[in-house]
Amino acid sequence: YKLDNASLLSCGNLVIFKIVDSEGHTHRLRSEVRILNLRNAFADKTNLGKAKAHNVRFKFFDEEGDAILISTDEDLAEAVALTRNSNPGQGSKLVVKLVAEVGEDRSANVDSMVVAGLGVVVVAVAAGIMMMLTSKPTPTRY
Repeated sequence: YKLDNASLLSCGNLVIFKIVDSEGHTHRLRSEVRILNLRNAFADKTNLGKAKAHNVRFKFFDEEGDAILISTDEDLAEAVALTRNSNPGQGSKLVVKLVAEVGEDRSANVDSMVVAGLGVVVVAVAAGIMMMLTSKPTPTRY
């Protein structure tokens, strides 16, 4: 089959996507074949908001039934091209089916891990200082 990803990535090339969210709801939307545009369009449609749009991950199922993670514009263009090639003659009625997952905000997890790690260090240092200050010297015998 032929993948013409360069033309798919050109500006203004809108594609219809049917995206199933984690609750099983299907959302139909139009977007350019750009991962950021698709994330923003999906976040707007589902009221996630722009702040959480970067947490959205998309997957498509290839011709072998494998779930393929879409992480770049090229991955998205490949999903569109595979859909186009598996449904010849669809033309402007082409619909690309995807699954969406909204992950946790990884930056928040990192921040909480750093804070927890710092807390452990502070407690360990404080315990060491307390042990040094409260220890009595042992008497020496002559």
